[in-house]
Amino acid sequence: MRFGINVSMINNNIKLLDCTLRDGGYYNNLDFSPDLIKDYLEAMVLIQADYVEIGFRLINNNDLKNGCTFSTDDYLERDCIALTQKIAELEKAA
Repeated sequence: MRFGINVSMINNNIKLLDCTLRDGGYYNNLDFSPDLIKDYLEAMVLIQADYVEIGFRLINNNDLKNGCTFSTDDYLERDCIALTQKIAELEKAA
């Protein structure tokens, strides 16, 4: 027992959530280049992040710049999920 906690009783099911893009978007109005998003997602695969906050889903405006500003299903499935799956497959093959 350490610090009054029975360490063997701790739930080891910890999940890693990264919100770098969503929080960082407050500084650049969510205006990220596709290359930066790709590099970021590659890093998230490498560190094995369980969850990644890409952008917002509640805002819908035709003048918005990219998928981080209003993350549509198409953007998430085509650009984000497909890319992370491809990166993960390449990492396993390496």
